[in-house]
Amino acid sequence: MSALPRLILATGYDDGFAPLGDLAAGRLRAWGARLGVPVHVERALDTGRPPAWAKIAILGALLNGATDWVLWVDADALVLRLDADPRPLLDPGRDLWLACHHQWVHPMPGMAVRFDVPNTGVMALKASDWTRDFLARVWAAERWLNHPWWENAAVLELMGYHRLLDPEARNAPDPAVMDKIGWLDWAWNSVPDLCEVPDPVIRHYTRRGSLAERLAEMRRDLETVERDGGDDAP
Repeated sequence: MSALPRLILATGYDDGFAPLGDLAAGRLRAWGARLGVPVHVERALDTGRPPAWAKIAILGALLNGATDWVLWVDADALVLRLDADPRPLLDPGRDLWLACHHQWVHPMPGMAVRFDVPNTGVMALKASDWTRDFLARVWAAERWLNHPWWENAAVLELMGYHRLLDPEARNAPDPAVMDKIGWLDWAWNSVPDLCEVPDPVIRHYTRRGSLAERLAEMRRDLETVERDGGDDAP
């Protein structure tokens, strides 16, 4: 049996996001202890850009260190299953793994159009030249600095998902990028009321109202896990 790849779990958040981030980081540290892997929690997001962009700089730095993979988890996402190990899923033939959510649009009664939306809230990145170059290209896409999806918009553009960013545009997937992408099951990035699965590994509380409402929901889910005995913390 081949050895498992080296992995770093990572997240980051600023003081304004600390109520959610502290809870999420605590679970990430517990997960890291269970898996026996290091955890990086970044609190200095002073890039001069909106905070969401800091993940690109953080990931770039971590991928230059002693690791084979970095798994990023947004600070509004909670690890619910500490028994799950992502390492066996990470095919080295792909350099970037993330979930592709579905968003339904109803342009008229009786008609539904599905949009595929790759989501960077949870993603595994291989320590490779391709990944480092891809992150540099994302960082250079400054026209998306203040887009509501921030760095996710830049990733979508590089993938060729243009219609998500401009309704008048057509998608043109770039094979040079898409051949390097692997798709995570929604269990690794389960979004309530959008792309939700039962018993997820990670639940992502995006699109859930105010920070206080999201924090309350995170706390309820954590209490449920602990009460039901599914909290496998060491």
